[in-house]
Amino acid sequence: MIRGLPASLLIHAAVIASGYIVLPGLQQDLETTYTAVPVDIVNVSQVPDVAPRVERDRETVDEAEEEEPPPLEEFLEDLDTLPGDVPPEEEAFAAEEATPPPPQDEEAPPLPDPQAETRDDPEPEEPEPDPAEEEELLARPSEEDELADLLGEASNLFDKTPKEPARAPPKAPEPEQELEDETPAPSEARKGAGERRGDTTSVIAMIQSQMTICWDDVDDLPNPERLNVTIEMTLNRDGTLKRDARLVKPSRAPIGDRPMQVAIERALRAARKCAPYRLPEEALDYYEDWDEVTLNIGPAYK
Repeated sequence: MIRGLPASLLIHAAVIASGYIVLPGLQQDLETTYTAVPVDIVNVSQVPDVAPRVERDRETVDEAEEEEPPPLEEFLEDLDTLPGDVPPEEEAFAAEEATPPPPQDEEAPPLPDPQAETRDDPEPEEPEPDPAEEEELLARPSEEDELADLLGEASNLFDKTPKEPARAPPKAPEPEQELEDETPAPSEARKGAGERRGDTTSVIAMIQSQMTICWDDVDDLPNPERLNVTIEMTLNRDGTLKRDARLVKPSRAPIGDRPMQVAIERALRAARKCAPYRLPEEALDYYEDWDEVTLNIGPAYK
């Protein structure tokens, strides 16, 4: 730090010395650059109005020299007739032209007199009728006469049509002869119903006996006395089965009772095996009484 101090002092001293030497010279140069200019104050009213001189072509200058200026009197007259200075006479005339005259009431034309027109127009003369035309018109029939003639002809036509003869009154119906009552007496009806029921029973017995032949006995099963089955069959007229036999009692095969299941299977098999059943021809007369039969099969019905 102490070693650099002399060098720093020398540098600062040199800078200060150079400032004293250079700055006076710069100030002198600045002063010599300014020049004093004299200025006079002039009143504007004293300055003449002089237009700037414009250089013109030589041709225009020559033309201007050749043309003579107009006399002063004409120039003054032109100044008097400028648009701003209109003479009072002309102003009054222009005002009169600008204001239109008030409209005058025009008299309406008189309406034409209708009576006068009717008086002036002559009435047209009616042409005299021709006697020949009058005779022809009288000879022509009127429309009312033609209509009356047509109605008369129509009535004549209706009168000429032959009238229908009056219908004779219907005769009273003759009393019908009482028909003999062919219905049998109640005793005879009851007798026929009983015979018919007996025939149906005999047909069912015939079907029962034929199916028993085809049925396998249940004596080989345990407790056969309880293995009784009831079935229902629907037959055709020729003795064939219309549909398979249906179990009635029991209503279904019991689960776990094997002997009863076997008895039911044997009964249904016998119904299918024996078809068609042989029946007498007379049974066809009352087929609706035995088309559905109920049969009992088992040891209890032997």
